[in-house]
Amino acid sequence: MSRAPTDKRQTKPAARHSRRTATAKAAAVKVTPVRLEPRLRHGLSVLQAVLNTPVNKLINQAVSDFLTTRTAQVETDLEVVLKQVKEYRKRDPRFEKAFRRTVAAEAKAARDRVPDPAQGRTYLVGEGETGPVQSAVRELLSR
Repeated sequence: MSRAPTDKRQTKPAARHSRRTATAKAAAVKVTPVRLEPRLRHGLSVLQAVLNTPVNKLINQAVSDFLTTRTAQVETDLEVVLKQVKEYRKRDPRFEKAFRRTVAAEAKAARDRVPDPAQGRTYLVGEGETGPVQSAVRELLSR
């Protein structure tokens, strides 16, 4: 007559498997310390007592709800901005209006003999000589 395996032998592999699964799940979860205001900690402890739910689970649910709501809001905001950019590009796809305005402003400044601040002034300084800026910098550095 053969003996039936004992309960220990039958449950041992299952127990090992469940320990490995629990370890793998625990490794996937990262501990994230956060600072909560006292009123929020108090609210969590009240909810924990009323709902009989661990604080960790309450925080995970709250963060999950927040992320769902905020990502939807951000997505909507980004869609609006993208729509505005596309409309702008349709109105002036190659920035031709901007180029025309720039050229017109440059031509007007040249016609009115207004110095262009973007152009600046060129000072020709001979080799070995110093210009006004170099002289001032050298004077300041020598003090």
